[in-house]
Amino acid sequence: MKYPRPDKEEFRKVILRKKIPSRVHLVELHIDAEVIRYFTEKWNRKWIEPCLAKDRKSQELVLANYIECWYRLGYDCLRFTSDFRFSGSLSFASKRRVGEDTALLSKEKRHWVEEKKGIISSWQDFESYSWPSLDKLDLWPFEFTSKNLPEAMGIFASFSPGVFEVLFNELFGLETLSYLLYDKPDLVQAAADRVGELIYGAYKKIIGLDNLVG
Repeated sequence: MKYPRPDKEEFRKVILRKKIPSRVHLVELHIDAEVIRYFTEKWNRKWIEPCLAKDRKSQELVLANYIECWYRLGYDCLRFTSDFRFSGSLSFASKRRVGEDTALLSKEKRHWVEEKKGIISSWQDFESYSWPSLDKLDLWPFEFTSKNLPEAMGIFASFSPGVFEVLFNELFGLETLSYLLYDKPDLVQAAADRVGELIYGAYKKIIGLDNLVG
């Protein structure tokens, strides 16, 4: 977009049905890192792979590219995805399947969720599972982004997938979860409670961040 003009306040009012929009507001759940890279290089900016950005300086450059992409594509708000959260992620250990990535902007190998038997299928698995820690959750990526947003742009905070996604994508696998809902509903309830408490705790930590829209 040649002349981006984000307006997080109007966007918020439109979503809350408090105002008729003056224009079409763009919103996106996820932009793949490969797409971010394509536009970053198209705009002659230096690209750094997020997975290789281990120090704070390189992470700042990654986030600057991330902000620029969402801004120049015309969005009112950007949403954090796992590639760009760095220390601000609630990472749930899981099983993954690997195959060839046939997309136009390919990453060569594609990972997707284990749909049959996940990492938890018993109480023993539940008790030995390495749950993420709220004490290790670092809000720096969100704070840096908030301070470096273009005027009138906002942030959608995101620390992980939602509760149901974590249950069937990360922990149980959809097939195992379906059986356990009948065979061991107390195990499913315990996992849902634990995941929900962690996600809720993460959002409690970020309330009050400048430019936070949702």
